[in-house]
Amino acid sequence: MAFGAKKPTTLMDVANKAGVSVSTVSKVLKNSEQFKPDTVKIVREAARELNYNPNILARGVVMGGHTPVISFFVPNIMDPFFAEFVDHVERYLRAEDYLLTLCLFNEDPQIMSGYLKFLMQIRAAGVIFGPCRVDECLEDIRTAQEFMSMVSIQSDIPGISRVDITGEQGSFEIVEYLIRNGHKKIGFVGYGYHMSVMRARLIGYKRALEHNGIPIREEYIAEGQHSYDSCYQLTQKMLQLPDRPTAIQCPTEYIARAVYKAIYDMGLKIPEDISVVGFDNISIATTLYPPLTTMSQPLDDMARIAVDKIIKLIKNEQTREENPETIILEHEFIIRDSVKSLV
Repeated sequence: MAFGAKKPTTLMDVANKAGVSVSTVSKVLKNSEQFKPDTVKIVREAARELNYNPNILARGVVMGGHTPVISFFVPNIMDPFFAEFVDHVERYLRAEDYLLTLCLFNEDPQIMSGYLKFLMQIRAAGVIFGPCRVDECLEDIRTAQEFMSMVSIQSDIPGISRVDITGEQGSFEIVEYLIRNGHKKIGFVGYGYHMSVMRARLIGYKRALEHNGIPIREEYIAEGQHSYDSCYQLTQKMLQLPDRPTAIQCPTEYIARAVYKAIYDMGLKIPEDISVVGFDNISIATTLYPPLTTMSQPLDDMARIAVDKIIKLIKNEQTREENPETIILEHEFIIRDSVKSLV
């Protein structure tokens, strides 16, 4: 006896069992109202008994349209921010009967380009770009945009609508909060300052210092890789400075987790020895000890707006937009227990 994968049931199999044409089966299963109830019942029962599942990829090719697949480009799934964001996006796409697929490209432009080509081959309906660097893939994105609708969340990509928050202003305000609490020696630990979202938060940090007449010290600004280990090592190096900071701003809570660990591993306490602030307000912010003072992003609203936008583009059969939108949402300041007052 030969063992292997069971051959999928086809429209022809259903038609033969129901005693009707393939065309009739296809139309009935697409909820056409042109057939008698008895015919509909026979076809649906045959499909159910044979466990028929439509091949959505083949259907997209045959009809010359798209498959109900929308891909979310995520640079680093180890970052809990993206895990929470994906959950919001998937829920809204599922409500619209679209399947979410993840393209995990680890910030590698070659992997991103490969995914874009594959999505064109399977006739995916659209792409949502998360916060990431795309400058080395712009030509591939423009090519793919001829076939798929696209929306960005916190990535500044020419010709594509973007959903974002007031990141620079949020960063400015949280550094101002540190300054009002007497901190003048404030560090900044991050990565990827070439990305628009990270660059904005760094600019907000610098602007707050300049606005308050505090010199910007380059040794207080650290840039590493998008990894826990890299941010941990940068923090330890900063804390070993002869004149170390009294506070550290983290542009994400993925970074804040590494910063907390580095501080504790050096025998220091938060906030008694070092104050820490973050950005995002994902679930990790309340599980850190002490709970993290941070800027909150409206992740659910951002996901909903991005999904609404891309669904509208798909339904209108729009790929390239004449007038891409930039939709900016407000941040919210969340004060917890990770900052010590020095005044």
